[in-house]
Amino acid sequence: MRFHVLTLFPELIENTFGTSMTGRGLKTGKLALHAVNIRDFADNRHHKVDDAPYGGGAGLVIQAEPVYRAWESVEKSCAKAPRVIYVTPQGQTFTQELAQKLAREEELVFLCGHYEGIDERVLEEIVTDYVSIGDYVLTGGELAALVMMDAIARLVPGVLHNEESAEFESFHNSLLEYPQYSRPEVWHGKQVPKELLTGNHKTAQNWRMEQAQKRTRERRPDLYEEYQRRQACEKQLMARKLLHMDMLESLRSDKGRLLHFEEEGVLLGDGRGGFSATVKNPSVGEEILEKISKYNTAITFLVLHQKLLVDTAQKLLGLSTCQAYIPFVYTQNHPLPRCYGAQARLLRNPALGEREAVAELVLRTGWEKKKRESLFTCLERGQVYGAFLEEELVGLLSQNQAGALDAIYVGEPWRRRGVGRALETAWVNGLLGKGARPFVWVEEGDAVGQAFQKSLGLCASKEPIFVLS
Repeated sequence: MRFHVLTLFPELIENTFGTSMTGRGLKTGKLALHAVNIRDFADNRHHKVDDAPYGGGAGLVIQAEPVYRAWESVEKSCAKAPRVIYVTPQGQTFTQELAQKLAREEELVFLCGHYEGIDERVLEEIVTDYVSIGDYVLTGGELAALVMMDAIARLVPGVLHNEESAEFESFHNSLLEYPQYSRPEVWHGKQVPKELLTGNHKTAQNWRMEQAQKRTRERRPDLYEEYQRRQACEKQLMARKLLHMDMLESLRSDKGRLLHFEEEGVLLGDGRGGFSATVKNPSVGEEILEKISKYNTAITFLVLHQKLLVDTAQKLLGLSTCQAYIPFVYTQNHPLPRCYGAQARLLRNPALGEREAVAELVLRTGWEKKKRESLFTCLERGQVYGAFLEEELVGLLSQNQAGALDAIYVGEPWRRRGVGRALETAWVNGLLGKGARPFVWVEEGDAVGQAFQKSLGLCASKEPIFVLS
Protein backbone atom coordinates (compact mmCIF):
# COMPACT_ATOMS: atom_id res chain seq x y z
CA MET A 1 0.00 0.00 0.00
CA ARG A 2 1.40 3.38 -1.04
CA PHE A 3 0.05 6.58 0.53
CA HIS A 4 0.45 9.94 -1.23
CA VAL A 5 -0.40 13.03 0.82
CA LEU A 6 -0.83 16.48 -0.74
CA THR A 7 -0.19 18.90 2.11
CA LEU A 8 1.30 22.22 3.20
CA PHE A 9 3.07 20.44 6.09
CA PRO A 10 4.81 17.29 4.79
CA GLU A 11 7.05 17.06 7.86
CA LEU A 12 3.98 16.57 10.08
CA ILE A 13 2.88 13.61 7.97
CA GLU A 14 6.36 12.07 7.69
CA ASN A 15 7.27 12.43 11.37
CA THR A 16 3.98 10.98 12.63
CA PHE A 17 3.52 8.17 10.11
CA GLY A 18 7.15 7.13 10.50
CA THR A 19 6.66 5.96 14.10
CA SER A 20 5.21 2.86 15.79
CA MET A 21 3.36 0.27 13.73
CA THR A 22 3.19 2.37 10.55
CA GLY A 23 6.89 3.14 10.85
CA ARG A 24 7.63 -0.60 10.96
CA GLY A 25 5.43 -1.05 7.91
CA LEU A 26 7.55 1.51 6.05
CA LYS A 27 10.77 -0.26 7.02
CA THR A 28 9.52 -3.68 5.92
CA GLY A 29 8.21 -2.30 2.63
CA LYS A 30 4.58 -3.23 3.29
CA LEU A 31 3.77 0.49 3.33
CA ALA A 32 5.16 3.41 1.38
CA LEU A 33 4.70 7.14 2.03
CA HIS A 34 5.03 10.03 -0.42
CA ALA A 35 4.36 13.39 1.23
CA VAL A 36 4.01 16.11 -1.43
CA ASN A 37 4.43 19.78 -0.47
CA ILE A 38 1.82 21.78 -2.38
CA ARG A 39 4.00 24.90 -2.00
CA ASP A 40 6.63 23.31 -4.29
CA PHE A 41 4.17 23.77 -7.16
CA ALA A 42 3.50 27.48 -6.63
CA ASP A 43 4.37 29.80 -9.55
CA ASN A 44 5.93 32.54 -7.42
CA ARG A 45 9.28 32.84 -5.64
CA HIS A 46 7.68 33.04 -2.19
CA HIS A 47 5.83 29.72 -2.71
CA LYS A 48 2.54 31.39 -1.86
CA VAL A 49 -0.44 29.12 -2.61
CA ASP A 50 -3.35 30.98 -0.98
CA ASP A 51 -5.39 34.06 -1.84
CA ALA A 52 -8.50 35.95 -0.75
CA PRO A 53 -11.86 34.33 -1.58
CA TYR A 54 -14.05 35.75 -4.33
CA GLY A 55 -17.15 37.34 -2.84
CA GLY A 56 -15.30 38.51 0.26
CA GLY A 57 -15.21 36.97 3.69
CA ALA A 58 -12.65 36.04 6.33
CA GLY A 59 -9.59 33.91 5.75
CA LEU A 60 -7.77 32.64 2.69
CA VAL A 61 -8.40 29.90 0.13
CA ILE A 62 -5.79 27.53 -1.33
CA GLN A 63 -5.59 28.13 -5.07
CA ALA A 64 -6.48 25.48 -7.63
CA GLU A 65 -3.36 25.46 -9.83
CA PRO A 66 -0.69 24.40 -7.28
CA VAL A 67 -2.98 21.66 -5.99
CA TYR A 68 -3.61 20.43 -9.52
CA ARG A 69 0.11 20.41 -10.35
CA ALA A 70 0.87 18.49 -7.15
CA TRP A 71 -1.79 15.94 -8.04
CA GLU A 72 -0.44 15.64 -11.59
CA SER A 73 3.01 14.81 -10.24
CA VAL A 74 1.53 11.99 -8.19
CA GLU A 75 -0.74 10.64 -10.92
CA LYS A 76 2.22 10.26 -13.30
CA SER A 77 3.94 7.93 -10.82
CA CYS A 78 0.90 5.64 -10.41
CA ALA A 79 0.20 2.58 -12.55
CA LYS A 80 -3.49 3.55 -12.72
CA ALA A 81 -5.55 6.56 -11.66
CA PRO A 82 -5.64 6.44 -7.82
CA ARG A 83 -8.52 7.35 -5.56
CA VAL A 84 -8.15 10.90 -4.24
CA ILE A 85 -9.60 11.46 -0.78
CA TYR A 86 -10.34 15.01 0.26
CA VAL A 87 -10.41 15.30 4.03
CA THR A 88 -13.43 17.48 4.89
CA PRO A 89 -16.23 17.67 7.51
CA GLN A 90 -18.64 17.69 4.56
CA GLY A 91 -17.76 14.14 3.48
CA GLN A 92 -19.10 10.71 4.37
CA THR A 93 -18.14 9.54 7.85
CA PHE A 94 -15.04 7.36 8.01
CA THR A 95 -15.87 3.89 9.35
CA GLN A 96 -14.15 0.54 9.80
CA GLU A 97 -16.07 -0.73 6.79
CA LEU A 98 -14.67 2.09 4.64
CA ALA A 99 -11.17 1.42 6.04
CA GLN A 100 -11.46 -2.22 4.94
CA LYS A 101 -12.56 -1.14 1.48
CA LEU A 102 -9.73 1.38 1.07
CA ALA A 103 -7.15 -1.12 2.35
CA ARG A 104 -7.72 -3.15 -0.83
CA GLU A 105 -6.39 -0.31 -2.99
CA GLU A 106 -2.76 -0.33 -4.12
CA GLU A 107 -2.36 3.47 -3.88
CA LEU A 108 -4.33 6.23 -2.16
CA VAL A 109 -4.00 10.00 -2.39
CA PHE A 110 -5.05 12.19 0.57
CA LEU A 111 -5.61 15.90 -0.07
CA CYS A 112 -5.30 18.02 3.09
CA GLY A 113 -6.94 21.43 3.16
CA HIS A 114 -6.03 24.46 5.28
CA TYR A 115 -7.28 27.99 5.95
CA GLU A 116 -10.85 28.33 4.61
CA GLY A 117 -10.48 25.41 2.23
CA ILE A 118 -9.46 24.71 -1.37
CA ASP A 119 -10.75 26.22 -4.61
CA GLU A 120 -13.85 24.18 -5.50
CA ARG A 121 -12.88 23.86 -9.15
CA VAL A 122 -9.84 21.66 -8.50
CA LEU A 123 -11.85 19.51 -6.10
CA GLU A 124 -14.38 18.87 -8.86
CA GLU A 125 -11.52 17.94 -11.18
CA ILE A 126 -9.51 15.46 -9.10
CA VAL A 127 -11.35 14.30 -5.95
CA THR A 128 -13.06 10.88 -5.97
CA ASP A 129 -14.03 10.64 -2.26
CA TYR A 130 -15.02 13.24 0.32
CA VAL A 131 -14.42 11.80 3.81
CA SER A 132 -14.81 13.12 7.37
CA ILE A 133 -13.61 11.70 10.69
CA GLY A 134 -16.32 13.51 12.65
CA ASP A 135 -18.50 16.57 13.05
CA TYR A 136 -15.91 19.06 14.25
CA VAL A 137 -13.37 21.43 12.71
CA LEU A 138 -9.58 21.00 12.80
CA THR A 139 -6.88 23.49 11.81
CA GLY A 140 -6.05 21.38 8.78
CA GLY A 141 -6.63 18.01 7.18
CA GLU A 142 -3.32 16.43 8.18
CA LEU A 143 -4.43 14.95 11.51
CA ALA A 144 -7.61 13.56 9.98
CA ALA A 145 -5.62 12.04 7.10
CA LEU A 146 -3.23 10.41 9.57
CA VAL A 147 -6.15 8.91 11.49
CA MET A 148 -7.50 7.32 8.33
CA MET A 149 -4.08 6.21 7.11
CA ASP A 150 -3.40 4.48 10.43
CA ALA A 151 -6.74 2.64 10.36
CA ILE A 152 -6.16 1.56 6.75
CA ALA A 153 -2.51 0.59 7.22
CA ARG A 154 -3.22 -1.88 10.02
CA LEU A 155 -5.47 -3.84 7.63
CA VAL A 156 -2.73 -4.26 5.01
CA PRO A 157 -1.42 -7.87 5.16
CA GLY A 158 1.94 -8.13 6.90
CA VAL A 159 1.81 -4.74 8.67
CA LEU A 160 0.71 -6.06 12.07
CA HIS A 161 2.97 -8.52 13.93
CA ASN A 162 -0.09 -10.54 14.92
CA GLU A 163 -2.09 -11.13 11.75
CA GLU A 164 -5.22 -11.94 13.74
CA SER A 165 -5.28 -8.81 15.90
CA ALA A 166 -6.91 -6.71 13.17
CA GLU A 167 -9.86 -9.11 13.15
CA PHE A 168 -10.58 -9.29 16.87
CA GLU A 169 -10.87 -5.70 18.05
CA SER A 170 -13.38 -2.86 18.22
CA PHE A 171 -16.06 -2.99 15.51
CA HIS A 172 -15.27 -6.58 14.51
CA ASN A 173 -18.57 -8.25 13.60
CA SER A 174 -20.44 -5.11 14.77
CA LEU A 175 -19.24 -5.52 18.37
CA LEU A 176 -17.08 -3.23 20.48
CA GLU A 177 -13.96 -4.75 21.97
CA TYR A 178 -14.13 -6.48 25.34
CA PRO A 179 -12.22 -5.12 28.42
CA GLN A 180 -8.48 -5.92 28.57
CA TYR A 181 -6.32 -6.62 31.65
CA SER A 182 -2.64 -7.23 32.42
CA ARG A 183 -0.44 -7.69 35.53
CA PRO A 184 -0.79 -7.25 38.48
CA GLU A 185 -3.86 -9.34 39.33
CA VAL A 186 -4.99 -6.74 41.86
CA TRP A 187 -4.53 -3.01 41.29
CA HIS A 188 -6.03 -0.33 43.57
CA GLY A 189 -8.16 -3.06 45.08
CA LYS A 190 -9.58 -4.07 41.71
CA GLN A 191 -9.30 -7.76 40.78
CA VAL A 192 -8.83 -9.14 37.28
CA PRO A 193 -12.01 -11.11 36.39
CA LYS A 194 -11.65 -14.72 37.53
CA GLU A 195 -12.65 -16.05 34.09
CA LEU A 196 -9.34 -14.75 32.71
CA LEU A 197 -7.25 -16.48 35.38
CA THR A 198 -8.42 -20.07 34.95
CA GLY A 199 -6.06 -20.92 32.11
CA ASN A 200 -9.05 -22.22 30.16
CA HIS A 201 -9.07 -20.43 26.80
CA LYS A 202 -12.70 -21.32 26.08
CA THR A 203 -13.82 -19.85 29.40
CA ALA A 204 -11.90 -16.66 28.65
CA GLN A 205 -13.28 -16.52 25.12
CA ASN A 206 -16.87 -16.92 26.30
CA TRP A 207 -16.40 -14.19 28.93
CA ARG A 208 -14.94 -11.82 26.35
CA MET A 209 -17.85 -12.39 24.00
CA GLU A 210 -20.36 -11.71 26.79
CA GLN A 211 -18.54 -8.51 27.72
CA ALA A 212 -18.35 -7.37 24.11
CA GLN A 213 -22.09 -7.88 23.72
CA LYS A 214 -22.85 -6.12 26.99
CA ARG A 215 -20.58 -3.17 26.22
CA THR A 216 -22.00 -2.76 22.70
CA ARG A 217 -25.59 -2.97 23.95
CA GLU A 218 -24.92 -0.27 26.55
CA ARG A 219 -22.66 2.09 24.61
CA ARG A 220 -23.63 1.60 20.97
CA PRO A 221 -27.20 0.30 20.64
CA ASP A 222 -27.05 1.03 16.89
CA LEU A 223 -24.14 -1.40 16.49
CA TYR A 224 -25.82 -3.95 18.73
CA GLU A 225 -28.92 -3.89 16.54
CA GLU A 226 -26.74 -4.68 13.51
CA TYR A 227 -25.01 -7.45 15.48
CA GLN A 228 -28.38 -9.05 16.30
CA ARG A 229 -29.35 -8.85 12.64
CA ARG A 230 -26.15 -10.63 11.61
CA GLN A 231 -26.66 -13.27 14.29
CA ALA A 232 -30.18 -13.96 13.02
CA CYS A 233 -28.81 -14.23 9.50
CA GLU A 234 -26.09 -16.68 10.57
CA LYS A 235 -28.66 -18.81 12.39
CA GLN A 236 -30.76 -18.97 9.23
CA LEU A 237 -27.76 -19.94 7.07
CA MET A 238 -26.63 -22.59 9.58
CA ALA A 239 -29.76 -24.62 8.79
CA ARG A 240 -27.84 -25.71 5.63
CA LYS A 241 -24.30 -24.93 6.70
CA LEU A 242 -22.51 -27.14 4.16
CA LEU A 243 -24.21 -25.28 1.31
CA HIS A 244 -23.75 -21.84 2.87
CA MET A 245 -20.27 -22.09 4.40
CA ASP A 246 -18.91 -19.38 2.09
CA MET A 247 -21.53 -16.92 3.36
CA LEU A 248 -21.06 -17.96 7.00
CA GLU A 249 -17.28 -17.47 6.78
CA SER A 250 -17.73 -14.14 5.03
CA LEU A 251 -19.89 -12.90 7.93
CA ARG A 252 -17.59 -14.41 10.57
CA SER A 253 -14.50 -12.71 9.18
CA ASP A 254 -16.32 -9.39 8.68
CA LYS A 255 -15.37 -9.45 4.98
CA GLY A 256 -19.00 -9.75 3.94
CA ARG A 257 -21.42 -6.85 4.14
CA LEU A 258 -25.02 -7.87 4.78
CA LEU A 259 -26.86 -6.13 1.94
CA HIS A 260 -30.23 -7.87 2.29
CA PHE A 261 -31.68 -10.14 4.94
CA GLU A 262 -35.12 -11.62 5.43
CA GLU A 263 -36.47 -15.10 5.98
CA GLU A 264 -36.89 -15.61 2.23
CA GLY A 265 -33.43 -14.50 1.10
CA VAL A 266 -29.93 -13.22 1.96
CA LEU A 267 -27.46 -11.15 -0.08
CA LEU A 268 -23.83 -10.45 0.86
CA GLY A 269 -21.22 -8.25 -0.84
CA ASP A 270 -17.48 -8.18 -0.20
CA GLY A 271 -16.78 -4.63 -1.41
CA ARG A 272 -14.60 -5.89 -4.29
CA GLY A 273 -17.34 -6.86 -6.70
CA GLY A 274 -18.02 -10.27 -5.17
CA PHE A 275 -21.61 -11.15 -4.23
CA SER A 276 -23.33 -14.23 -2.85
CA ALA A 277 -27.07 -14.89 -2.60
CA THR A 278 -29.43 -17.55 -1.31
CA VAL A 279 -33.22 -17.53 -1.59
CA LYS A 280 -36.29 -19.61 -0.88
CA ASN A 281 -38.49 -18.40 -3.74
CA PRO A 282 -37.87 -16.86 -7.20
CA SER A 283 -39.70 -13.56 -6.55
CA VAL A 284 -37.38 -12.59 -3.69
CA GLY A 285 -34.44 -13.74 -5.78
CA GLU A 286 -35.29 -11.33 -8.57
CA GLU A 287 -35.57 -8.51 -6.03
CA ILE A 288 -32.09 -9.37 -4.70
CA LEU A 289 -30.58 -9.48 -8.18
CA GLU A 290 -32.09 -6.07 -8.90
CA LYS A 291 -30.22 -4.74 -5.86
CA ILE A 292 -26.93 -6.06 -7.21
CA SER A 293 -27.52 -4.33 -10.55
CA LYS A 294 -27.81 -0.98 -8.77
CA TYR A 295 -24.35 -1.19 -7.16
CA ASN A 296 -21.88 0.98 -9.03
CA THR A 297 -19.17 -1.67 -9.22
CA ALA A 298 -17.90 -4.25 -11.67
CA ILE A 299 -19.10 -7.72 -10.65
CA THR A 300 -16.13 -10.08 -10.30
CA PHE A 301 -18.24 -13.07 -9.33
CA LEU A 302 -21.70 -14.01 -8.07
CA VAL A 303 -22.31 -17.16 -6.03
CA LEU A 304 -25.87 -18.45 -6.26
CA HIS A 305 -26.97 -21.21 -3.90
CA GLN A 306 -30.02 -22.19 -5.97
CA LYS A 307 -30.16 -23.03 -9.69
CA LEU A 308 -33.52 -21.29 -10.09
CA LEU A 309 -31.80 -17.88 -10.27
CA VAL A 310 -29.06 -18.66 -12.77
CA ASP A 311 -30.94 -17.70 -15.95
CA THR A 312 -32.30 -14.50 -14.42
CA ALA A 313 -28.85 -13.48 -13.15
CA GLN A 314 -27.24 -14.05 -16.53
CA LYS A 315 -29.83 -11.95 -18.32
CA LEU A 316 -30.07 -9.16 -15.75
CA LEU A 317 -26.38 -8.80 -14.85
CA GLY A 318 -24.72 -9.88 -18.08
CA LEU A 319 -22.73 -12.69 -16.48
CA SER A 320 -21.96 -15.14 -19.25
CA THR A 321 -19.90 -17.82 -17.48
CA CYS A 322 -21.52 -20.24 -15.04
CA GLN A 323 -19.89 -23.19 -13.31
CA ALA A 324 -21.56 -25.62 -10.89
CA TYR A 325 -19.57 -26.77 -7.85
CA ILE A 326 -20.11 -29.13 -4.94
CA PRO A 327 -19.13 -27.45 -1.65
CA PHE A 328 -16.96 -29.52 0.72
CA VAL A 329 -16.43 -28.43 4.33
CA TYR A 330 -13.97 -29.60 6.98
CA THR A 331 -16.38 -29.84 9.93
CA GLN A 332 -13.95 -31.20 12.55
CA ASN A 333 -12.22 -28.98 15.09
CA HIS A 334 -9.01 -30.99 15.34
CA PRO A 335 -6.25 -30.50 12.73
CA LEU A 336 -5.54 -32.99 9.97
CA PRO A 337 -2.64 -35.37 10.70
CA ARG A 338 0.71 -34.21 9.42
CA CYS A 339 1.82 -35.45 5.99
CA TYR A 340 5.33 -36.79 5.66
CA GLY A 341 7.40 -36.21 2.55
CA ALA A 342 6.67 -32.81 1.03
CA GLN A 343 6.86 -29.85 3.40
CA ALA A 344 4.07 -27.34 2.78
CA ARG A 345 3.83 -23.84 4.23
CA LEU A 346 2.24 -20.45 3.63
CA LEU A 347 4.35 -18.31 1.30
CA ARG A 348 4.28 -15.24 3.52
CA ASN A 349 6.35 -12.35 2.13
CA PRO A 350 8.17 -14.73 -0.26
CA ALA A 351 11.78 -13.91 -0.97
CA LEU A 352 12.80 -12.94 -4.49
CA GLY A 353 14.12 -16.43 -5.20
CA GLU A 354 10.81 -17.97 -4.14
CA ARG A 355 8.84 -15.51 -6.27
CA GLU A 356 10.91 -16.54 -9.28
CA ALA A 357 10.32 -20.21 -8.46
CA VAL A 358 6.58 -19.57 -8.19
CA ALA A 359 6.61 -17.79 -11.56
CA GLU A 360 8.51 -20.65 -13.18
CA LEU A 361 6.16 -23.27 -11.75
CA VAL A 362 3.08 -21.28 -12.77
CA LEU A 363 4.31 -21.06 -16.36
CA ARG A 364 4.44 -24.85 -16.47
CA THR A 365 0.81 -25.16 -15.42
CA GLY A 366 -0.62 -24.06 -18.74
CA TRP A 367 -3.14 -21.95 -16.79
CA GLU A 368 -4.71 -19.15 -18.79
CA LYS A 369 -3.39 -15.63 -18.18
CA LYS A 370 -6.33 -14.64 -15.93
CA LYS A 371 -5.69 -17.65 -13.67
CA ARG A 372 -1.99 -16.81 -13.39
CA GLU A 373 -2.76 -13.17 -12.53
CA SER A 374 -5.21 -14.36 -9.87
CA LEU A 375 -2.50 -16.54 -8.31
CA PHE A 376 -0.06 -13.65 -8.01
CA THR A 377 -2.79 -11.45 -6.49
CA CYS A 378 -3.35 -14.20 -3.90
CA LEU A 379 0.41 -14.35 -3.33
CA GLU A 380 0.49 -10.64 -2.43
CA ARG A 381 -2.38 -11.19 0.01
CA GLY A 382 -0.67 -14.11 1.73
CA GLN A 383 -3.16 -16.68 0.40
CA VAL A 384 -0.81 -19.09 -1.39
CA TYR A 385 0.81 -22.22 0.05
CA GLY A 386 3.90 -23.81 -1.44
CA ALA A 387 5.09 -27.43 -1.18
CA PHE A 388 8.80 -28.19 -1.09
CA LEU A 389 10.82 -31.34 -1.69
CA GLU A 390 14.46 -30.94 -0.71
CA GLU A 391 14.08 -27.13 -0.79
CA GLU A 392 12.63 -27.21 -4.35
CA LEU A 393 9.18 -25.70 -4.94
CA VAL A 394 7.07 -28.51 -6.43
CA GLY A 395 3.45 -27.48 -5.81
CA LEU A 396 1.11 -24.55 -5.15
CA LEU A 397 -2.28 -24.03 -3.50
CA SER A 398 -4.26 -20.81 -3.75
CA GLN A 399 -7.38 -19.52 -2.01
CA ASN A 400 -9.97 -17.57 -3.99
CA GLN A 401 -11.65 -14.24 -3.22
CA ALA A 402 -14.59 -16.02 -1.56
CA GLY A 403 -12.27 -17.85 0.87
CA ALA A 404 -12.53 -21.30 -0.75
CA LEU A 405 -9.61 -23.39 -1.91
CA ASP A 406 -9.12 -22.17 -5.47
CA ALA A 407 -6.59 -24.49 -7.11
CA ILE A 408 -3.87 -27.04 -6.39
CA TYR A 409 -1.07 -27.61 -8.85
CA VAL A 410 1.74 -30.14 -8.56
CA GLY A 411 4.54 -30.23 -11.12
CA GLU A 412 4.54 -33.28 -13.39
CA PRO A 413 7.72 -34.94 -12.02
CA TRP A 414 6.41 -34.84 -8.43
CA ARG A 415 2.86 -36.10 -8.81
CA ARG A 416 1.50 -39.12 -6.91
CA ARG A 417 3.92 -38.42 -4.07
CA GLY A 418 1.46 -36.89 -1.58
CA VAL A 419 2.30 -33.28 -2.49
CA GLY A 420 -1.34 -32.22 -3.04
CA ARG A 421 -2.37 -33.82 0.24
CA ALA A 422 0.45 -32.02 2.07
CA LEU A 423 -0.64 -28.69 0.55
CA GLU A 424 -4.29 -29.02 1.52
CA THR A 425 -3.41 -30.35 4.98
CA ALA A 426 -1.26 -27.27 5.64
CA TRP A 427 -4.00 -24.98 4.33
CA VAL A 428 -6.77 -26.63 6.43
CA ASN A 429 -4.68 -26.57 9.61
CA GLY A 430 -3.63 -22.97 8.99
CA LEU A 431 -7.26 -21.83 8.76
CA LEU A 432 -8.26 -23.86 11.82
CA GLY A 433 -5.52 -22.11 13.76
CA LYS A 434 -7.16 -18.79 12.91
CA GLY A 435 -10.60 -20.01 13.98
CA ALA A 436 -11.84 -20.22 10.38
CA ARG A 437 -13.76 -23.08 8.78
CA PRO A 438 -12.01 -24.50 5.64
CA PHE A 439 -14.22 -25.13 2.61
CA VAL A 440 -13.52 -26.27 -0.94
CA TRP A 441 -15.50 -25.99 -4.18
CA VAL A 442 -15.09 -28.97 -6.52
CA GLU A 443 -16.54 -28.96 -10.03
CA GLU A 444 -19.76 -30.94 -10.12
CA GLY A 445 -18.43 -33.49 -12.63
CA ASP A 446 -14.99 -33.94 -11.06
CA ALA A 447 -15.34 -37.36 -9.42
CA VAL A 448 -11.59 -37.64 -8.73
CA GLY A 449 -11.49 -34.25 -6.97
CA GLN A 450 -14.56 -35.09 -4.90
CA ALA A 451 -13.10 -38.45 -3.86
CA PHE A 452 -9.88 -36.68 -2.82
CA GLN A 453 -11.77 -34.26 -0.56
CA LYS A 454 -13.71 -37.11 1.04
CA SER A 455 -10.44 -38.96 1.70
CA LEU A 456 -9.23 -35.94 3.68
CA GLY A 457 -12.39 -36.01 5.80
CA LEU A 458 -14.32 -33.11 4.26
CA CYS A 459 -18.12 -33.36 4.09
CA ALA A 460 -20.00 -32.69 0.83
CA SER A 461 -23.15 -30.62 0.44
CA LYS A 462 -26.07 -32.47 -1.13
CA GLU A 463 -26.78 -29.39 -3.23
CA PRO A 464 -24.46 -27.56 -5.67
CA ILE A 465 -23.65 -23.87 -5.86
CA PHE A 466 -23.35 -21.87 -9.07
CA VAL A 467 -20.54 -19.36 -9.61
CA LEU A 468 -21.18 -16.74 -12.30
CA SER A 469 -18.59 -14.35 -13.68
